[in-house]
Amino acid sequence: MISNYHTYAAYGFEIDLIQLSLLLFTTMIAWYGDGSAYWLEEVIISLIGQQTGNTFGGGMTTTTNPGQDKTSIMSRGALVVVEGVDRCGKTSQTLKLVESLNKRNIPAERMAFPDRTTWTGHVISKYLSDKDCKLSDEAIHLLFTANRWEKVEKIKESLNKGVTLVVDRYSYSGIAFSTAKGMNFHWCSQPEIGLPKPDLVVFLNINPENQKNRPGFGTERYETSTIQKKVTEIFHGFAKSEDNWQVIDANQSFDKVHSDMLYKIEEQIKNIANYNTPLQYFVDFNINNENKPINNYLNVGNGFKD
Repeated sequence: MISNYHTYAAYGFEIDLIQLSLLLFTTMIAWYGDGSAYWLEEVIISLIGQQTGNTFGGGMTTTTNPGQDKTSIMSRGALVVVEGVDRCGKTSQTLKLVESLNKRNIPAERMAFPDRTTWTGHVISKYLSDKDCKLSDEAIHLLFTANRWEKVEKIKESLNKGVTLVVDRYSYSGIAFSTAKGMNFHWCSQPEIGLPKPDLVVFLNINPENQKNRPGFGTERYETSTIQKKVTEIFHGFAKSEDNWQVIDANQSFDKVHSDMLYKIEEQIKNIANYNTPLQYFVDFNINNENKPINNYLNVGNGFKD
């Protein structure tokens, strides 16, 4: 139900008399407490979107109470993270998702971690591609985390402008890969506290045999069957415990995977716009520990690792 005196407008577009009549009628219904006001509100938003080409990403301005100063509230963008083991299709899908969202007039940009263009990224890139590069597990873990912290202001700036960010890997990968090497789960998660929390995490779940048959598998340090299996188990633990995870079967065709991902992302963007959902920040990490492998990761070591 919309509240009294709510009006809607979009940048560069004046509401015509028909839409104004709908708005007044909606307000009248709202006064009487009739539930049909809700669907009328949706119709009005849809009409405005059709006229302006704007959709959920930032074209709608809400003003409340005409007796007060009017405050424009532009819907923020969604922070969407795509997670999964190596060679599950994250790069290709994130590129395609940004293209599809922009075609739907939803402003979107891609971001990837590690970002190898930054100072920390140069070191990380060297470490991943050169197996002779020696860094302690603790040092490289903190570098991965620092790499994400380097981009925090850019993330917040883009989201506040109404741009949806589609991110290839994020904090969950950092925790999962380090934990899979034998490091303590809770120690690994602590440096991530305070980073923006994704509105949606799409986990691309792929069969190990299909993964190993993908071009390029095995070229980087962590692309071994043992590490990838452990990371998959940890991702499944996140999926069962975190409230923002959705699992997609990455063994399907590229187009089917893309379609499934796009549907979930558009639903999330719509929810943020409809409820004006504020951006959240990490305060803790949860992982399902019902099965023995995950429980072992939680309890490993008193400090950093065995």
